[in-house]
Amino acid sequence: MRINEIDASSDIQATLKNNCGKAFNSKVILYRGMHYDDELVLKQIRQDRSPLHSSKMQEIIFDTFTEACGFPHRKHNTVSFSNQIDLAKDFGNVYQVWAFDDAQYLYSTEFPDFIGLASRIKVQFDGVKSNKIHHNRIGALKEYIVRFAPAFKEEWGFAVTTDPNELHKAASEILVFGSSYVAKFHSEGY
Repeated sequence: MRINEIDASSDIQATLKNNCGKAFNSKVILYRGMHYDDELVLKQIRQDRSPLHSSKMQEIIFDTFTEACGFPHRKHNTVSFSNQIDLAKDFGNVYQVWAFDDAQYLYSTEFPDFIGLASRIKVQFDGVKSNKIHHNRIGALKEYIVRFAPAFKEEWGFAVTTDPNELHKAASEILVFGSSYVAKFHSEGY
């Protein structure tokens, strides 16, 4: 889809052209499920988001992992996109999305979603006998993650890119860290 093919105000077309060029010209189509009815949405990525579909424990695991890997992505400052339309359908009306050019995309080649990452780390942590009796389980879990994060990152194919064309490698969920994105309702998502 080309910018001038979008039936939108000239303001939205200018926003896409001036701010979303990398994503708009990418061969990889990204989706997001959202609870909106608007044809077009311009959204800022808030830095104080509260994840709706993950527990506090999953958030702690994920945030500790990303920090230990040197990624800026945290559950509270990212939004989830997917290169799979079916995943977006699970979260609302399907929109095709284009992140602003300042976006950094975090993905895994092995995990289709980041809740799976948190679950896998928790299972491995719980499998270590000494961790089961630790008086400060959260502290011990964080230490475990920091110690093994580089190995997990490599083994599970985690990467950050600013090039949306690389996102074909993602298993499915992609976390976007940046300022804003434009979303267009995707009628074929139903």
